[in-house]
Amino acid sequence: MAMTVNASAAIYSGKCLSLKDVFSRTVATWKSTVITCFYIVLVNIAYAFLVALLLGASVLITDGSMLIACISLVGVSALLFYLYLEVAWLLGLGISIVEEACYGIKALEKANMLMKGRKLQESRVCSHAVFSTVNCSNLGFILSEHSCG
Repeated sequence: MAMTVNASAAIYSGKCLSLKDVFSRTVATWKSTVITCFYIVLVNIAYAFLVALLLGASVLITDGSMLIACISLVGVSALLFYLYLEVAWLLGLGISIVEEACYGIKALEKANMLMKGRKLQESRVCSHAVFSTVNCSNLGFILSEHSCG
């Protein structure tokens, strides 16, 4: 991913880089990329615990038919917010690759700042991610059904 981002940034800025230049830039930015990935993993784990806590609280507070509705509401909301976070994390990862002095929490904060006010574009990216994931899963299911049958 880092090589693709570096090559895309060079092309966008009008620079002509050789494969060797792109590779050396990728090697030079590996540390900032790893640090940003580490923070993304930490935030991801914290988010999973928060969702589990909310689902657990839903189970304890509600009962009967309201339980299914409450769990569904929390689950769908958590999934939609996770898609937002995923877009922000990938943008932060791209920032940490392209900008030399911006990595880790700083890159994630900058990604969040860049995403503010762009809700329409962000929702499009999230919906494309959902549809492509669903389509790939369906395609895999269809292909496995045909190969087994």
